[in-house]
Amino acid sequence: IKPYYDRDGITIYNGDCFDVLPVLARESVDLLLTDPPYGVDYLSNRRISNTKVAQVIHADDSLDAMRDALALCAPLLRDGRHAYYFASADETVGEACSALPPALTFRRLLCWDKGNHGMGDLERDYGHAWEAIIYAAKGQPRALNGPRPSSLLRPFGRGAGSTWVHPTQKPTPLIKFLIERSSNAGELVLDPFMGSGTTLRAAKDVGRRAIGIEINERYCEIAAKRLAQEVLL
Repeated sequence: IKPYYDRDGITIYNGDCFDVLPVLARESVDLLLTDPPYGVDYLSNRRISNTKVAQVIHADDSLDAMRDALALCAPLLRDGRHAYYFASADETVGEACSALPPALTFRRLLCWDKGNHGMGDLERDYGHAWEAIIYAAKGQPRALNGPRPSSLLRPFGRGAGSTWVHPTQKPTPLIKFLIERSSNAGELVLDPFMGSGTTLRAAKDVGRRAIGIEINERYCEIAAKRLAQEVLL
């Protein structure tokens, strides 16, 4: 599969992760960090009855898609390496945890404090101001870098919506924090649901290599532009 972008240790594949992940080298990845499109509709080239067809994975089926993607990622991780994936809303945390394949072991549920609450019922509900991140490992996990961090991740505000280039974009400082805690300089980070490339940009900034996979070419183009910028966006 020809890369869409390949420069300075950062590689982007414009394609379906279900097609790209099986051709990547086993036990070549040092950190899995991703934000799966769980709970939303998205386009996929899932294989059905040995026939490759483009289809929309609907929100109700996205848990199975996330489970299948994580199962493909697990053999790519080296032993002892860490995995992080975002779990969308608080009511779906249990389901998201259940998506872990047998090769990955749940370690901790992290709470990202967004600093402000999102949309919702303004009169009858609490404002949702945090998001869960599932922290797991393959085999016996190696030590985290630096002093022991709290499971409450703050302050990592999302910033003004006018600066977003993707609807579920995460703050680069948060992603850099996770990368630096769970990998070393020169190691390889994998994001199979790359979006606008925040994981790759963060990896580049802290001296890691990275592979990102994104089915939407528009976001691949945005990610490539972000990687080319000297000033981080």
